[in-house]
Amino acid sequence: MNLVRIRHAATAAVIVAMTAALYSGGLHVPFVFDDFPNIVKNPYVQRFDGDFEDWIEVALKSPSKRPIANVSFALNHYFGQNQVVGYHAVNIAIHMFNGILVYALALALFARTSSASGAGASSLTDSSPTNATIAAGFAAILFVAHPVQVQSVTYIVQRMNSLATLFYLAAVLFYIWGRSFSGWRPRSWRWSACLLCWLLALGSKQTAITLPAVLLLYEWYFEQDLRRRWLIRKSGYFAAIVAAGLLFLAFNIELLNLAGYAGRDFTMEQRLLTQLRVVVFYCSLVLLPLPSRLTLSHAFPVSQSWTDPPTTWLCLFAIVGALVVAGWLAKRWRLVSFGILWFLLHLVLESSLLPLEMVFEHRLYTPMIGVDLIASYLLFRALGRHATGWFPVASRIAIPVAIVLALSIATVTRNETWSEPVTLWTDVVAKNPRDHRAQFNLGVALSDQQRYWEAIQHHSESIRLHPDNAKAHNGMGVALAGDQQYAEAVKHFAASLRLNPSDPETQNNIALALSRLSAEATVTAEE
Repeated sequence: MNLVRIRHAATAAVIVAMTAALYSGGLHVPFVFDDFPNIVKNPYVQRFDGDFEDWIEVALKSPSKRPIANVSFALNHYFGQNQVVGYHAVNIAIHMFNGILVYALALALFARTSSASGAGASSLTDSSPTNATIAAGFAAILFVAHPVQVQSVTYIVQRMNSLATLFYLAAVLFYIWGRSFSGWRPRSWRWSACLLCWLLALGSKQTAITLPAVLLLYEWYFEQDLRRRWLIRKSGYFAAIVAAGLLFLAFNIELLNLAGYAGRDFTMEQRLLTQLRVVVFYCSLVLLPLPSRLTLSHAFPVSQSWTDPPTTWLCLFAIVGALVVAGWLAKRWRLVSFGILWFLLHLVLESSLLPLEMVFEHRLYTPMIGVDLIASYLLFRALGRHATGWFPVASRIAIPVAIVLALSIATVTRNETWSEPVTLWTDVVAKNPRDHRAQFNLGVALSDQQRYWEAIQHHSESIRLHPDNAKAHNGMGVALAGDQQYAEAVKHFAASLRLNPSDPETQNNIALALSRLSAEATVTAEE
């Protein structure tokens, strides 16, 4: 094994070891929230037995139209039933592998940045291959250690997100590796692998539809030297990509149906305006990822108009400004420009017109790669430039280590919040008390610990915030029954059944409560 391979193997080992150290404490985090409909209560996952029909059913009939992710959940259940350790081990392994892929991508882009015409002094590989390796490794470690990634790793169902990123990064790398050959034959298998990985990414999460745009952007930046004639000639491809992407989304996710706004408390216009602020908020989470700022469900006021709140306009200017800066930097600071566009491009789908929830931290998983590339590139260029003289050599180690240490502490702290449901939902309610789902889930978690009086308070708040939620009334009934208030429990079970008459769980609960109420009445009569 030559020195280069040893260097790469050592870097990969550091990435794996750091990821394991940061996330091993979360191996026993229980199922929460969307884990239940997608895994625990998904009949196709739960009865998967390896037969051909089972593979087809779990892939195509599960609640989410994400067959590759659904099959991975089914395999987890097949080998370990509902033992969460196996699910978390797979999620952590995916995160490790993604870190290694980010390392490979950073190496490839650093090399092409230094050789690109017009890049000027923007080189890492020219100064020292070892420096480029360390810088690429630092980008990967930033990716695996950043606390905003906890939601994509520890939240089991968000494997859909991290698995899509794994195949997405592999597709980008296969394209870059294929592009380094001049003949069709050596390129063919690499580009075939690129296509296969893209299909697997799409089967994990539909947001991978952005890959053709990223590859065109890479081609223009790093292979075509930003030639405008080439871009004009390929403008038809861009139009085709947009049309194909919209068509794909229309057939694969019902969310593109704007009727989905009927179940939301905001309109499409309000969501689009609010997302301008959300994108800037995401940037603030990346730059200042304090555990106190992170939560499963953020309280984010809706923009009612362009002037309510006034920051809507300011955020629009900030995003447009970022695009202008990316264009201005394209010639000399090509990687920085590419990283800015990578970040914004990978937020487009979930921060546009789809009637989704306003804010989720897991949406930053793939966009973060652009930020990691920029941060590592700029830091190690600065450290390399001032390696002698007034800038102590020790600072080349101290600064990166300090950054990684701060991020690691925040990640471990944030991961501890997920340790058990009461802790998680208490954190959410403290940061977003008006979230009726958080109040409900905290009530359920408290009932599971037989803390019925506390559970009643949170179910009561959930019902106040959203009176027509059948689950909240059922949860309140369970808590009241646990507190032996059977008459009140029956009222809430009945209210739940009025809203959702076919729910078997509530039907069973009201039958049990009525039997207990009847038994109490019998005892009272006998006395």
